[in-house]
Amino acid sequence: MYLPRDAKRIISLLTQSQYKAYAVGGCVRDAIMGRKVSDYDITTSALPNQVEKVLLDNDIKFVETGLKHGTITAIINHQPYEITTFRTDGKYSDNRHPESVSFVNDINEDLSRRDFTINAIAYNDEEGFIDLFGGVEDIKKRIIKTVGKSDLRFQEDALRIMRALRFSSQLSFGIEEETRLAIFKNKELLNNIAAERIYSELVKLLIGDNAGSVIKEYSEIISVIIPEYKECDYNAIAVAPKKDYIRLAILLLKTDNADGILKRLRVSNDTFDKVTKLIEYSRSDASVKELLNKLGVDLLFDLIELKKAINSSFETEKIREEATRIIESKEPYRISDLKINGNDLMALGFEGKEISSVLEKLLFEVWNNPEKNKKEILLNIASRFISRKI
Repeated sequence: MYLPRDAKRIISLLTQSQYKAYAVGGCVRDAIMGRKVSDYDITTSALPNQVEKVLLDNDIKFVETGLKHGTITAIINHQPYEITTFRTDGKYSDNRHPESVSFVNDINEDLSRRDFTINAIAYNDEEGFIDLFGGVEDIKKRIIKTVGKSDLRFQEDALRIMRALRFSSQLSFGIEEETRLAIFKNKELLNNIAAERIYSELVKLLIGDNAGSVIKEYSEIISVIIPEYKECDYNAIAVAPKKDYIRLAILLLKTDNADGILKRLRVSNDTFDKVTKLIEYSRSDASVKELLNKLGVDLLFDLIELKKAINSSFETEKIREEATRIIESKEPYRISDLKINGNDLMALGFEGKEISSVLEKLLFEVWNNPEKNKKEILLNIASRFISRKI
């Protein structure tokens, strides 16, 4: 398989120092599949202090990113390379983290602790592929299968359940039957996993090529991580743009209390704002100008894509054309587009909340009559409100 020059250099330097070293995990899997590889992870028999010495001797910068787990990150040409010592994991008591790790000299022991066969393949140019569990064959068969007993793998780390679903979505792989049965059997263990870790895997699942089918087949799993979940439009997820917030909005569209779910999953403020607005306005018959005002240009076009995915007969082009016309003709749709501002209203005698209220009324006036967006006309209209105690 192809290895970039700098990854080869690290492996070569470790090998020259009498250590074993291999590219491992996702980078090997993706290279076999012909997918773009962005990160190269390296595993080695060298202990962390020995890795550091090799890097220091060769003027390679590094960061101690995970010494407890034997990980040093080398940085060459601004590209990080995680280098981790061969290890075995101790007992898992919380369905997520091993209580201890032990460094070992045997690559076979290291590969034996990994989650799925397709991620348990190591490679270097000298030895070729180290594939103890048939990962290369499983890649050819396009299946996801645990290393060793599936029950044990998921009981050790329940997040692997979400990872299996995520890989099935991203790679369009099926899940092997024993692995599939163990996913359903151990699904409640996901309640022991931190919400942010669940969400991280969920959004990767959602933007995968096979997301609609995976969510449909494993809706029971979605119901564990989102107890309020109600069946969604799987086809809409499949055809919607691969933007996590659009597909998340579709996933939660029929579910009560989307706000609470998003907060529980600890999504970012930006994602929370986008998803809640998309859900709210997917049910609205507001005018295009109101939608532009409430959503902004980009999110309005996202809403159009969402509604198109849900209902292919929805008149998306008509709304898109109207929005484009409004934007290009610079018709006012925001308060900032008005030819009058708060200072002008203060000069007329308005105070505090009255100012924002009058501006909103003036904006509504010019939505329907763009020709009225002139300072003199707006001042005249505003003056009529003075006696009405707005």
